[in-house]
Amino acid sequence: MNQFHPQIEQSLSEFGSFTPEALIDLSALLQFRRFDENEYLLEKGQQATLIAFMLSGAMREFYCTEDGNEFNKAFVFTGFVTGSLYDLMSNKPSTATIQCLKASECLVCNYNDYITLSKKPPCLEKIHTQIITRLFCLKVERVHDLLTLDSYQRYQRLLEMYPQIEDEIQQYQIASFLGITSVSLSRFRRKNREQGKPSSPKERSFNKC
Repeated sequence: MNQFHPQIEQSLSEFGSFTPEALIDLSALLQFRRFDENEYLLEKGQQATLIAFMLSGAMREFYCTEDGNEFNKAFVFTGFVTGSLYDLMSNKPSTATIQCLKASECLVCNYNDYITLSKKPPCLEKIHTQIITRLFCLKVERVHDLLTLDSYQRYQRLLEMYPQIEDEIQQYQIASFLGITSVSLSRFRRKNREQGKPSSPKERSFNKC
């Protein structure tokens, strides 16, 4: 039996309690994976098959246009879950790419096996439903911010959601996520320093909505 990592158990337990049997079954699906910086969990055009629980490191989910322009849609840190939900559910070639921004460690499992298992024990079905709900909330928040906030407000919002981001992610990657230039991002950072705003707001894990 594979060891079920304490970080993942703690995160998922916030949605409900595990029975010993369910914990054993889920542990049996999980495999430990180590990724190097710039390595891909998923590439555009591939069939998405894996769901990953982040133990350490940082990844980005992004779209790439035909002319090679990249647009970051999400960052993934310790305690987060990734795999590109839409691509996992659509059963079509992936529209997104998931790349490591630094060396990362994950527990991964086949998404279809995970779904099959989640339909059996009621506790796992509840946890799965809550995870999907939280991910949906994050996607709605992302769309809301893009449509209703100006670029500086989006930057402030990003710092609230991911307080560690400026220590872990290169500035041009953050700018891509915000839909601004690196020059604008530097101006926002300078503005915050001049105003004495804290750079590390309270951290929020992936399962907080």
